[in-house]
Amino acid sequence: MVNRLSAQFCPEYFPWQHADGQSMPWLIAIRMGELADSSLLSRRLPPYQIGCYASPEYLSRCTPPEHSNDLIGHKTINLRYQNTGQLFRWPFRVGEREIEIVPSSTIIVEASEAVIAAITAGAGIGMAANFMVASLVRDKKLVPVLADFAIERRNISAVWHESRRSNPAVRAFLDHMLKHL
Repeated sequence: MVNRLSAQFCPEYFPWQHADGQSMPWLIAIRMGELADSSLLSRRLPPYQIGCYASPEYLSRCTPPEHSNDLIGHKTINLRYQNTGQLFRWPFRVGEREIEIVPSSTIIVEASEAVIAAITAGAGIGMAANFMVASLVRDKKLVPVLADFAIERRNISAVWHESRRSNPAVRAFLDHMLKHL
């Protein structure tokens, strides 16, 4: 969705590059997680769901898990944070509690897009934000797994430099994200 929107609203900044805050020539960035204090302006975006997904091909070879404990018998793909080296802790809603596990993963990557590419290719089960995989689920290339245990997160923000405060492309992009996310 972001690539399609960036081409529509700000083609001079496409393709988007990984930005470390202010050192890249970018118009607006989407950040997941809590924001550190910075000189960047931000706007909190609507909540999203984070959950497990797998390809139909992978699920045709094994029984889908019914509980997070069942992941032990599955191949999983996990994310390693580039800035800390730590593995992503998979959150699950179990009753009224939230638990976290770090699965013993056969594939570990450093970008969410790589997790999605690996699970789409049938390498195993991975965790992703629903807005990042919505088109793949719609096209039946991915299937939600353990959907009853998915977690809602409210830690996604759009950030931009103060010098772009009055840029109409920033305003249009934010309006579209708030309407469609």
